[in-house]
Amino acid sequence: MSLQEKVADLVPQAARVAPFLLGVYLVPLLFLATAALLSTVLDVPIGDFTRDPSTVARLMPYVGSVSSVGIIFWTAGATVCFFGWAVLRRRPDQRRFAAFLLHFGLVTAVLGLDDLFLLHETADHFGLDEKVLVAGYGSLLALGLVRFRDEILETDFLLLLVGVGFLGLSVSVDVVQDQLELLLGGWRILLEDGFKLLGIAGWFGYFLRCALNRVGGTADRS
Repeated sequence: MSLQEKVADLVPQAARVAPFLLGVYLVPLLFLATAALLSTVLDVPIGDFTRDPSTVARLMPYVGSVSSVGIIFWTAGATVCFFGWAVLRRRPDQRRFAAFLLHFGLVTAVLGLDDLFLLHETADHFGLDEKVLVAGYGSLLALGLVRFRDEILETDFLLLLVGVGFLGLSVSVDVVQDQLELLLGGWRILLEDGFKLLGIAGWFGYFLRCALNRVGGTADRS
């Protein structure tokens, strides 16, 4: 195709991709507009919303690096689930599994957003009860486990059990943190956040395997 033909194709191409572009840019544009509004209402510099936290707080780049990697895994897990849902929902024999991926994609996205913005720890600033918020997360997770138990049992669910187990260990360390602090000192946080990172990675690995096996048309137990 010549350059002239490629240029001529731009108009019909623009018409084809316009709805997709709208979907891609709608959320970030709304987010930027919200940041600008809050900056004005709260009288907070707009840079506090747009710049990297380490830059705003003048911290070393490595501060929070383990937490940041965990958030990357949450994001990757949600993306895998949503992509799998988008592909499988078009196959009549896979729509149930597609719904399973959609549900846990939403769960993963919610948990990732909570981890990113520390929603459960700052719930009181928004007039919310932390316990109610955490209970809501637990209910959403429990609903998926019950509703899609048959789909889960068809997969390599040991991967999910290992990931959830590590997350449970992280919560357990948090519960008895005072006692562990006496034994381990500041190293106690390595257990809590280390188990959490391993749990998130296991969660991502499980749903990556689920999506790859189904989208690729292979059996779950290869």
